[in-house]
Amino acid sequence: MRNKLLAFFFFICGWNLISAQNLNMHPFLDETMISWRQFSVKETGVHKITKDFLSKLNLPVQKIDPRTIRIFGRGGQMLPLKLGDAVETLYENALIVKGEEDGSFDDADYILFMGYANDTWNKESETYLNLYHDTAQYYITYGTSFGKRAMVTEGTDSPETAAVTDGVYTAFLENDKYNIGSLGRRWFGKRFSNDQEETFTFETPNVASGTRIDVAARVASDGSNTTSFRLTIGVDAVAKSISGTSKTIVGSAPSSSFNKLGGMIHLPQNAVESITAKLLYNSNGDLSSNGYLDFIIAQYQRNLDGAGGSFMFSLASQDAAQQLAVAAASTETCVWELDGDVVHMPPAGATAFGCDVIVDEDSKFYLSTAYKTPTYRRSTRVLNPTSFLKNLMALPPTTYLLITSEAFRKEAELLVSHRKNVAGLSAQVVTVEEIYEAFSTGQQDIAAIRNFVRYLYFSQGKKLKYLCLFGDTSYDYKKRTAANDMVVPTFHALNSFSLTYSFMSDDFFVMLDENEGMLTSFDRMDVAVGRMVFSNASQARVLVNKVIDYESPTNKGSWNNSFTILSDDADVGKNKDDFSLQVTLDDLGDEIVRQKPLMNITKIHSDAYKQVASAGGDRYPDVEIALANRLSQGTLVVNYFGHGGEDGLAQEFIVDKDMASTLFHPGKYPLFITVTCEFSRFDNHTRPTAGEMLYQNPTGGAIGMVSTTRQIFINRGVDYNKILSKYLFAYGSEDYTSIAEALRRAKNEFTDANQKRVLFYIGDPALKLHIPKREIAISHLNGVPIDEVAVGARQFKALDKITLDGQILGPSGVLQQGFNGTVSLQVFDKEVERSTLGNDQAKTMNFQTLGAQVFEGLATVTNGLFSSTFVIPKDINLDVDAARISFIAFNQDKTESVGGYSNQFDIGGINTAAASDTQGPTIDVFLENRSFVDGGKVYNSPILIVDFEDENGINSSGGLGHDIIATLDNNQASPYVLNAFYSTALDDFTKGTLSYPLNNLELGFHTLTLRAWDTHNNPSSKTIIFTVVDSSVIQIENVFNSPNPFTNQTTFFVQHNRPRELLDVKISIFTVDGKRIWDSSQEVFSSSYLIDSLTWDATTYSGQKVNKGTYLYTIELISTLSNSRDIYSGKLIVNYL
Repeated sequence: MRNKLLAFFFFICGWNLISAQNLNMHPFLDETMISWRQFSVKETGVHKITKDFLSKLNLPVQKIDPRTIRIFGRGGQMLPLKLGDAVETLYENALIVKGEEDGSFDDADYILFMGYANDTWNKESETYLNLYHDTAQYYITYGTSFGKRAMVTEGTDSPETAAVTDGVYTAFLENDKYNIGSLGRRWFGKRFSNDQEETFTFETPNVASGTRIDVAARVASDGSNTTSFRLTIGVDAVAKSISGTSKTIVGSAPSSSFNKLGGMIHLPQNAVESITAKLLYNSNGDLSSNGYLDFIIAQYQRNLDGAGGSFMFSLASQDAAQQLAVAAASTETCVWELDGDVVHMPPAGATAFGCDVIVDEDSKFYLSTAYKTPTYRRSTRVLNPTSFLKNLMALPPTTYLLITSEAFRKEAELLVSHRKNVAGLSAQVVTVEEIYEAFSTGQQDIAAIRNFVRYLYFSQGKKLKYLCLFGDTSYDYKKRTAANDMVVPTFHALNSFSLTYSFMSDDFFVMLDENEGMLTSFDRMDVAVGRMVFSNASQARVLVNKVIDYESPTNKGSWNNSFTILSDDADVGKNKDDFSLQVTLDDLGDEIVRQKPLMNITKIHSDAYKQVASAGGDRYPDVEIALANRLSQGTLVVNYFGHGGEDGLAQEFIVDKDMASTLFHPGKYPLFITVTCEFSRFDNHTRPTAGEMLYQNPTGGAIGMVSTTRQIFINRGVDYNKILSKYLFAYGSEDYTSIAEALRRAKNEFTDANQKRVLFYIGDPALKLHIPKREIAISHLNGVPIDEVAVGARQFKALDKITLDGQILGPSGVLQQGFNGTVSLQVFDKEVERSTLGNDQAKTMNFQTLGAQVFEGLATVTNGLFSSTFVIPKDINLDVDAARISFIAFNQDKTESVGGYSNQFDIGGINTAAASDTQGPTIDVFLENRSFVDGGKVYNSPILIVDFEDENGINSSGGLGHDIIATLDNNQASPYVLNAFYSTALDDFTKGTLSYPLNNLELGFHTLTLRAWDTHNNPSSKTIIFTVVDSSVIQIENVFNSPNPFTNQTTFFVQHNRPRELLDVKISIFTVDGKRIWDSSQEVFSSSYLIDSLTWDATTYSGQKVNKGTYLYTIELISTLSNSRDIYSGKLIVNYL
């Protein structure tokens, strides 16, 4: 017998191995399957479907060939996380169809299949309950192709003497109500306070004679002290201590195996068929702590008795081939091998039977003693599968896939349209509802999303490059907790107690190869993935608009060759690695410059600034100002390394929630890299993080974030930052990838299975940094070819008037004569050596920074050539050393950028023969726009605009106190230093301008004085007065439309008092007798006090052109932030020629 079984085992395994190589067509695309219905099960067991049940599902039973009937789905089971070699779409169940041989479903015919409710053990998640849903749905269909069938074998009516008569059965009690640390996928049911004891009763029928019952519980505690549970069964008791929590542990890891907290009962032959267990929690004096029960089980040997009820069981696996002996068999008694779809039936008329089975450590069996009946809902019994799969497969292969919920399809389509039109990607939107219907019988499951991505990836030849998950997520899959804003679920680690070793990760969805899915250190990402984190439609539109704004050519500029490093200080009492935070980040910044010398680095080391004590703790106000100024000027990347948390960066909160949500630098959005602890832990919907606010800021903050969602070790942060930078800045190449693709490549190189999952990309996965390609070269100095200028003569002296000519070169060094546009040129003084201050009595660090910027100008590029003239300020450091010249050029439509740098000139000394200049610059100062009149009124956050003119240019180097300074209300202690915001006019260094946001000014009368110096150190100043008026409620100041009269389209210009806010706008058009003929409602983000994007094309609701004449309009603005609205009415004229 054993030889036969082994041969059979080999045959089954071999068949699975061969057939699994195929990528099967999704059943929804299989035209041989004609009609679909859905039903549910309420109990786990063998279910019987009769002709009557099929009729109630509204199936045409008389027309069905029963051999074509198929049942799909896993019911209440979770889909496997770990991938097999086959690409799973809808799981097909093996059926027994009684009487199908004649091709007709007769009255006595029926279907048997193994159906699962939400009550079977899941080894991957160590739970009996489904984490994602509480339903158990199946699909049934029929058609013209035959379905999957179980292998039915008839047992023997004479079992062997040594046949196995019992199996290992587990009764359990489990409930999911609490997630102790708001992380991970382990949930708990009963909550205990100190000295609370609970009693649990198990039904334990048919205990095999002479065997024992084992009782075990999995428990945890959130106490700060060592606490304990005591488990008592009868007179037997056992206790388990649980360690107290620490700063990085949110709950002690419970026992990892059942017998760590367990008791045993040895029962006599005629034992009672129920037992009672008690659990007592002792908080050890920590009265604020609670204990929690995950589940409690009773496990024992249960007789294989047909009269004792149906149950699932396992067998000891010491023998691969075993015979079972089933007593008290009936016509509905059978043994179902759950892993092999082999069903053992008793011989006709037998009251007991034996069956031969194959056993390994994972084998599960089900003894059925009575068939169960499925259920259905009349309103949902008919399934009409959506056509998204069919439509998707009819299109060119998808390269950009966006997954969201149906509620945000409109916003998703806007982004996808942008990706198609701007990036040329084959982009598609698919909703989780569509995915669940097609891959998990309409039930939420993260593996369904992954399986869909895998199916698309392989069925379309691995063309998929980007996966965008569009919406927030949560640790609470079932939305038990209030205000849960989950849109697309994510993978959560089983470890649910440590902020260091637990993690969430979207990497799961793009690990698509066999044996992947458990997120081990060996799993590799195949597709770049990013998540755009938002909770509502307004936030979604803000994020999409930021992407469109970022990629708009109008927002590209000289800031595209700038990046910033921001470090935490070294705190007293920390280990030596704490000091290394700033050292390693400084080294990384220098390495990036070595690899990409066209990049200009700004170093903001917190410990190099004065630390100030405040009521809320130590602070670095100058660091906050330096960062805000750098962001206003624009920077491609901000890379922070140091301590942090959900409320901000560093113990001194150099970035906090308030700053993150109010930064204002529209269009100049950097990538934030924050290698710190849980700065962006966005899966806890009860506690918004500073990282989320930084990303969701509509007028500033980040365009994307490579950020941490849990805690990270310093040494891992150092390694990951280095590897990420290598791919982000494409060392040794100019083949720049998207941010998400750079992180994908980096993660595939990272080590440590848990820590690398802590890093998350928040943002659009197809978004690329605006890194320019090389090369720009200087060709002439003051009209002389650079090769003819002696090295010793290549020196810029103070007060020298310099003319530099340059050219745009291609990759091979050939002049690009077709390049026309503009070039931005920045000249920096010599590098400066600085030192940290050791504010917390830590060691100090010396580091090199860029010298002061002595000039920034804009020149025209014609046929690849340009020329720029400027005067070196008198205030430069007169020591002679290398200057740095940085270039970035854009073609006319800014679709192409080229960068370059030069260090072939020295700077220092003074030109004593320079012409005399004693006249200061001309200065004009405005607020908000150049129509401002001195003494006028503004709202509380105006833009400061300053125009300059001087024959020798403006000194923006800031040496010897000669800064461009704005002083509000004569507050000399807190001036605004504006050097870095100044730039010259196109091809004219004698003229220039700056703009700077003045935020949250107090209501009332103010003065503002602007003082500046020319390059010869002649000062000038200009003072204006103004009044800040209330903008707490929205007001429309003025509306006009242009052109007016008009023929085809007119644009409305609406002046209001609520800038930097997403406003609801309603426009209505009326005839002169008051009949409404057209209206429009939309949300408009207004970055300033003017909305200029509202249009009307002179048509009615039906799209017909209106007659010429006079019409009335109303415009209503609604501010949700101030809970106010205002309406303006006017008239316009349509005049056809």
